[in-house]
Parts: sequence; C-alpha cells; structure tokens
Amino acid sequence: MNFRMRYALPGLLVLLSALSAACVPTSPPMRFFVLAPIETGQPDGYTLHDRRVLIGPMRIAGYLERPQLMTRRSDGELILHELDRWAAPLDEMLVQTLAENLMQLTGSEQVLAYPTPSRTDADLRVTGQILRFDTDSEGIAVLKVQWQLKNARGDVLVLPQASEYRASAANQGTAARVAALSTVLGAFARDLGAQLARPPDK
Repeated sequence: MNFRMRYALPGLLVLLSALSAACVPTSPPMRFFVLAPIETGQPDGYTLHDRRVLIGPMRIAGYLERPQLMTRRSDGELILHELDRWAAPLDEMLVQTLAENLMQLTGSEQVLAYPTPSRTDADLRVTGQILRFDTDSEGIAVLKVQWQLKNARGDVLVLPQASEYRASAANQGTAARVAALSTVLGAFARDLGAQLARPPDK
C-alpha cells in the first residue's frame, strides 16, 4: 500500500459509513396520549351533600387491555395503531379522569379514584365495567358502560344499568379521536353527577 492509499483509506471508510447510515430508514417515533378531564369554569350545580365518593373499580373489556389505540371497522375488525399508545394503563386512566371530571362538576375534592393509597371509607361508590371505548372509521367515539351506585353498607342505590355515549371527532387525526373519547367520558360523568347530587335518604 502506497503512502496516498494508506492515508486516504480511513477517510473513505468514514464517508462510506456516513452514506450507509443516511440510507437506513428511520421508523417514526411512538406517540403517547392521555384522556383530558372536562373544562368548566365553575361547578355545574351538582353537590355531594358532604359525602365522600369512591370511583371504581371499573373493569374494562379484554380487548382494551393493551396500550395501543384502536379503530373499529364496520365489520367489527379492530385496527391497532402500533405507534399511537395510551400514556398509562387505560383502566387506571379512565377511573382517574372520571374522578377528576366529578371534582370539576361538583366543586368537591371528596371524589377519590380506586385504588386509594390507603383504606378510605366512602359514603358512595360507583362500580361497573367498560364494554366499549374506541372510535370507528368515521371518527365517532363510543363509550358503552354498565354501572351501579352503592352506599357505604353495600346497599344498591342505583340498580345496574347500561349507558352509551357518542361524540364525533373534529377530524381524522389521533389527537382529535382521543379528544372525542374524552368527551364521551365527560358525558358519562355528567350523568353520574346528577345521580350523586340526589339528597341522601333521611
């Protein structure tokens, strides 16, 4: 190897390495989303009558026990969006956001999300299961939920019932779809707030 080749070779290898790296396609980054609580300037007139409320547990359907967001097609097929994910376990985020919604609506801090850090007695408890929580190919967010309301003794105050809520996303983007899911959860919270605002039995 002559003098010129010996000193030109390292530079050539660096150039080839840089060109090779530039040709390798880079995969787009994952995006993480959270549910947003409703925005209200002041409580909506609901009152808890100085009662403490515990939200949960709220079980979620098996298909929701994954981090990826999904789109439901008209034929029932679910399309997973591998790069669009929930920022936290969905069952925890649902309960926490629902509790935040009720705090906003009632103006009370006596709304707790299950599980609580320590054993806490509650005057009222909302339990149930989320049967559906997704958007379809048209951008319609759907929440189907079964729920019931009990008092501290475990007596059922509101019999188990099914509720369904729908909201249209502003556009087909993932952020808009998540916003629509937040909207249907907020609608459920308003119905719960109306039930919780009923005066306690004397």
